[in-house]
Amino acid sequence: MQTIEGPRAQINRLLYSLISDERHHDLQIIDTRELKHREWAKWSMNYASPTEENAAIYLKYSTTIGFNPYLLNAESAHGLMNELNAQKG
Repeated sequence: MQTIEGPRAQINRLLYSLISDERHHDLQIIDTRELKHREWAKWSMNYASPTEENAAIYLKYSTTIGFNPYLLNAESAHGLMNELNAQKG
């Protein structure tokens, strides 16, 4: 799961590039919104796999025993990203 922030034109170019890239499969956009400021400015291409420290966060947003980001709605995905970002400090 990725969250991309930035000017609309740059985001559109990036999305077109990702969709055209055969390394990316099953790309799904679950939410778009206008932002007045970046929400995750301190978090640049970070990978947050489930660990002992954040297991409770993943469990809170999981709809199954194993975490499956494809099952998250936009609100849950946003909440998960906010909590992981807050944990990062």
